[in-house]
Amino acid sequence: MKLAVFSDSHGMPDCMLAAVEQIKPDVLVHLGDGERDVPLLKERFPGIPLHAVCGNCDFSSVRPETELFEIEGVKIFITHGHLFDVKSTRAKLLEEAARRDTSIAMFGHTHVSQLVQTDGFTLLNPGACGPSANPSCAVVTIENGKVEAEILKLL
Repeated sequence: MKLAVFSDSHGMPDCMLAAVEQIKPDVLVHLGDGERDVPLLKERFPGIPLHAVCGNCDFSSVRPETELFEIEGVKIFITHGHLFDVKSTRAKLLEEAARRDTSIAMFGHTHVSQLVQTDGFTLLNPGACGPSANPSCAVVTIENGKVEAEILKLL
């Protein structure tokens, strides 16, 4: 199962939409600050399941602030990150992921990509796919309970 993970598109969805065409994922994930862009994902790729949370710039959003879901037995926690103070520390986010017994925690908000995989746990920030000097996204592959992830640079 292949997931394309995006965050912080901020009304500039072109790189994100092109990446979906290239990656051909089974699941889409948007980690917030893309209130205007998530409907475009749904419209352009109606057959691909989509998980999306709201970010600190998603005013009047009806999306949840966090979501927990499972793919092939792997529990995934997603959030934008502002509620967990991720610009200062990852500790609160890691505590919440542990409390929810997850294998993957995904967040955005910092506009800086990050991938840490240790002892069966993955911490992932795909970076910003919208206005950024170095736009990026992530691809997560889940197969037989094993998680592989990589950050992709977008142009």
